[in-house]
Amino acid sequence: MNIKNSDFLVGIAKENITPELGCLLYGYPFERRAERVLDALTVGVVAIRQGEEMLLMISTDLCALNVGKCTEMRHEIASATGVKWENILYSTIHTHSGPVTRTNAGWGDADLEYINDILVPKSIKAANEALSSLRPAVMGIGISKTMTGINRRQIDENGDVILGQNPNGPYDPTMTLISFKTLTGENIGSIAHFAAHPTAAARNLSFTRDWPGYIVDKVEELTNAPCIYFNGAEGDVGPRLSNGRTAGGEEYIMEAGLIAAADIEKAYNNINGYEVPKLNIGYGNILLPFVEPPSRECVEEQIAEFEKDPDDIKGVKSSQYDQLKKVRAVYEAGDEFPCSRDVYQTIVALGELVIVPACFEVFCAIALKLRELSPYKYTILLGLTGGTLGYLPTEDQIPFGGYEVDTFRAIGVVSLVDDTDKRLINQNVEILKSMYSE
Repeated sequence: MNIKNSDFLVGIAKENITPELGCLLYGYPFERRAERVLDALTVGVVAIRQGEEMLLMISTDLCALNVGKCTEMRHEIASATGVKWENILYSTIHTHSGPVTRTNAGWGDADLEYINDILVPKSIKAANEALSSLRPAVMGIGISKTMTGINRRQIDENGDVILGQNPNGPYDPTMTLISFKTLTGENIGSIAHFAAHPTAAARNLSFTRDWPGYIVDKVEELTNAPCIYFNGAEGDVGPRLSNGRTAGGEEYIMEAGLIAAADIEKAYNNINGYEVPKLNIGYGNILLPFVEPPSRECVEEQIAEFEKDPDDIKGVKSSQYDQLKKVRAVYEAGDEFPCSRDVYQTIVALGELVIVPACFEVFCAIALKLRELSPYKYTILLGLTGGTLGYLPTEDQIPFGGYEVDTFRAIGVVSLVDDTDKRLINQNVEILKSMYSE
């Protein structure tokens, strides 16, 4: 590396956000309370500055956040740091072994005390530490292939979709490491990216990062600098476990983690060089239409059917029942139903790499198609960024049903249209092409 000057500045910082034992854990539709800390949960921040443009990329070892609350948090961080709120990408890695940070019918209510008293202050502290440590930097990108994950939409003997392993389903084996160094070759830190559910630990009673923790620890061991993990299009992908499922127990964390760690090391070794990238941030509005609402008579009939057996209203059925009550409330109030959901989008390009956030649990085929249509050499999608609205399946999977599709149907007051995947891809590609031509 023979680079003498760089106007590209990078700083990275992390803070511990592990709650007290005894708090509720999020990720499954029944009560679990944390009894131990298997490994600490953190918030990590990558701060980037070039000229007058500043960016914060934040990842937390949590399951999910509501979009409204996450937007509020981004504004708080913006006020505390001076970085524009829309230039703050805030993600969760989707571990199912963290506190309840999202309100969702059937899954519980967000622990606002934890969010307001621990998560937000620690996020601000890490953001300011990252900004105060900004140094002239260069960036390298390494790619490897991994079998850490597998499509989890298994077809059973009755033709139904269950959560298991589907080796014939779409799967993205790409693991990416983005490495930042000083001009003298000192490691500043790294971003690791891969797409799969952190559910190896399953219904455990511990705080843990699950198998992505092995990725982070391996890179930090190799570089002696902080590494921050961002999840991708993990909606239909889970860890490839020897039990034939994508959930097991704490003993399965190491099984998936060791494979992931070995492959992220390959990505690190595949970095061919470092350069000063150009930071380019593009903005747009993603317009996602809703379906026509069901008739009031139909809604009343469905609500009555649910209420015949109140004990059966749990999990996805809770979300469906909650949605029906929201529809009834709109009719009773005489209000207009919403026509669409508008998602304000911020896309970040770092030289030949472009980062596309999505506030969903995105099916992996969406990320694969986005990469195919993108003009950039490297395109990665960040799932669960800016909060999450739930699952986003591909249109071709909707007729098969299953847990993710049922959940998608219960998003919002009324559901998004079936071809939301294509609309999301096409509108993001328009922004990408506009950015690339600048």
